[in-house]
Amino acid sequence: EGRSHEGDITALDRAVASMLQHGGPGTLRLARLGKAFAKANGIIDAFHGLLNSVSWICLAISFLQSERLLSAFEDDGHERTVVVNTSCLSRFFGFVRRCCSEPHVVSLRRRNSDGLLGPSLERRNGALLFIAHPLIASKNLAHRLSSAGAKKTAEL
Repeated sequence: EGRSHEGDITALDRAVASMLQHGGPGTLRLARLGKAFAKANGIIDAFHGLLNSVSWICLAISFLQSERLLSAFEDDGHERTVVVNTSCLSRFFGFVRRCCSEPHVVSLRRRNSDGLLGPSLERRNGALLFIAHPLIASKNLAHRLSSAGAKKTAEL
């Protein structure tokens, strides 16, 4: 697409920051807690076959979308207040566990005409977990996640 790798990262950072800001303090709190938990438990390290930091943030945003607390990336929906308590954290980690233990596609974007968020399970290029880049839906942010890394994450 003619963008440099650095430009792609900057655009990704802006898109994710926009979603976090749009979701309010509860969204940011959940993303931070998820990343802190992952770091404390040694399950955040893309160079060793685990999820990277931005993937954890996208999982937190996608979880809130699945709970209908946050709208899709392009929507200007009315957000509900996100209260991060033990019940919310338990549901979030259950969501992460499901995403890492069976084929799953995560997208922050609005559903396409087929009703899908990002690529179909058949088009995920064999990846167990496909976290679609918010701006380039065909790009998997979790492309370094190995089967051993997914298993370790699912066992959290």
